[in-house]
This record gives sequence, C-alpha cells and structure tokens, in this order.
Amino acid sequence: LLLGFWRALYPKATMRSPQASSPRHVRSPVFTHECVSAVHTWARHHTTGFFVGHGNGLKSLTTSLGSFIDAATNESVPMLVDIGAGLYYPKGQREKYVLRDPDLDAPDESDALLWLRNLGARVSITAFEPRPDKALELAEAAATRPGTRNNSMRLTVHAGAVGGSEGNFTFANCHSGETGWQLAGNRSAAQLKKERCTVEYTVPVHTLDAWAARALPHGRSVFYLKVDTEGGEIAVLDGMSKLLARQRVELMSFEYAYGWHKTLYQPLWRLVAQGDIGTITYADAEAAGAPTLKSFVQRMEANSYDTYLVHGKPTVLVPVYGAFYNYSFEVCMQIRTYRQPWCWNDLLVVRRSN
Repeated sequence: LLLGFWRALYPKATMRSPQASSPRHVRSPVFTHECVSAVHTWARHHTTGFFVGHGNGLKSLTTSLGSFIDAATNESVPMLVDIGAGLYYPKGQREKYVLRDPDLDAPDESDALLWLRNLGARVSITAFEPRPDKALELAEAAATRPGTRNNSMRLTVHAGAVGGSEGNFTFANCHSGETGWQLAGNRSAAQLKKERCTVEYTVPVHTLDAWAARALPHGRSVFYLKVDTEGGEIAVLDGMSKLLARQRVELMSFEYAYGWHKTLYQPLWRLVAQGDIGTITYADAEAAGAPTLKSFVQRMEANSYDTYLVHGKPTVLVPVYGAFYNYSFEVCMQIRTYRQPWCWNDLLVVRRSN
C-alpha cells in the first residue's frame, strides 16, 4: 500500500526497504538522499495540504480497510478499535443520524458504524465512547440502521474513556454545542460555574494495555486502532506501551491538533485571524511540557513503527519518520508556514515490518 502511494508520487525516486526480521529486531530503514529531498520539496509546495478537512483524507483511508485486510493480515476475523466513536450531529437531527444509514462519505459518521456497514461479518469491532448517552446511542444506531443491524453483534461498545492510567474522569458540559464537553480536571466548582460548565458524568477510564490483557486473546493483534479524543491522544499513547513494545497493533491513526496542548497551541492559532505571523520554538514547547510531532514520532520509532502525516485531496501519506522528519512538519508550531485556518491534522502509523 505505502509503496503504491510512493511510486505514484515519485516514479523516479528509490528507497531501500528494511529487511524482514523478528518484531524485536527490526533493522532501521535506509533512506536515500533523493527520497528525503523529494519529500521535503513536496511539503514545501503543499503548505495548505495537511488540514484534515481537505477531502477528509483519513476517512478515505478507513473506507479502504477491506482491501488492506485482504492484503496484510492472517487473522481470520481482524479486530478494529475506535476510540472516540460517538455520533455527534446537529441539534434536532437525531432520527437522521441515528436511525438511518447516512451517506458513505458523511464527514461526521462514526468510524465504528462505517466499518460495521462496509465490512460486517468480516471483522470484530470494539468502540470506546466516554459519554454514556452517546455510547447507548451508538449501540442503538448499530442495532437499528438497515445497513448495520444484521451484524450489530460484531460491535462491542464500552461506555468509558481511554487514557494513560486506570481510574475515573469527570466530564463537564460547557454548553458550546455537541462537542462542548470537557474534562473537569482540577477546576473548582466556582471555576466551572464561571466558565458556564455543568458537571454531567463521572466515567471509568481504561488503558489499552489493561483492556488488551482482559479482552485480547493471547497471540492476537489489533489490525487498526483509531484515536480521536479531542486532545487526549498522548494519554491514550501513554496507556498502550506494552501493546506497542510487543507490536500487537498493525495500523494506527491519531488526531494531531492544537488539543495536544491547548494552553500553548490554541492561542497561537487564534492569531491567524489577526494576520499575525508568530511561531513556536522547541524551547517554548519543552518549557510548557507540550508534546510535539517529533516526540510522538520518536516514541513510535522506538517500537519500530513509522509515522505519516495524512495529506487530503487527494489522499497522500507523507513520511515524517527517520531522515524524512523536518521541523517544517510541526504544523501546530508553524503558523508562518501553513496557511490553513487551524491546527487539525491526522497521522497514520504503520508497523514497520508489516
């Protein structure tokens, strides 16, 4: 798959593939100067290209999972995991979004329901949704929609969050629409009231390592893991160190956006509307304890996984691991470079020896 994307982009470029070996002893890939130069040149000419809304690049990849499964797995029933799986739709349109099959390319469709509709009995799906009402709604949609009800038993819905440690999260509704839900965190009742937030739910928090120990049979792997948790992606990563070390996930996608560290990234990108050309340095990020694309890529590389920025319209996977990495790929820091209105992007992560 990746080689096909690569050949379509750069027919004359060459790259030596890493030799196959056991998961614990995967050799580092060798990069030619031509390949690295081609990727960096391409990126310089696509400075509006990583915005996730451009053709919903990740969505077009997830709808292709059937062909990926045919080509790349030995599992009889591959497992797909959707973290942040709830249906979020305009007020008053519940019947349209919950009880009917939407268009296949609907941008706000739950990936878990999309997989259930497209792949049905071929897969086993686990979905995590922290809002209890949305978790119930997801199960109802699976059992009611014409395109999913015959295979609804293939979907397991957990009403809970996924994070870096087991415990509980308290969620507050800050009344800014369907996605106005936030972690209450350490904010006092007075602070929550000042911010017009109302505490609604306290929900259990799972780590993927603990979930895998309970629910994933010995020797089985997750074929595809989708993580879209509105800024909680790094916490999810913190809770899956054993899965990564044992290479028990084949493909992963993570949202890469200002929510990784809102106090650092969000104010900067709000300046876009004011015509500001500010930027953030690594020193700023380190001082604030903010995750960066580089730190994410390095964590993945340590477990022999390669990371790609997803470029939309048309969908292109842009390598950002190893020698391909460049500071210009730090989209959340690069207000001077990227002319997109928001830092909101997707990453695809692939097990290297796949």
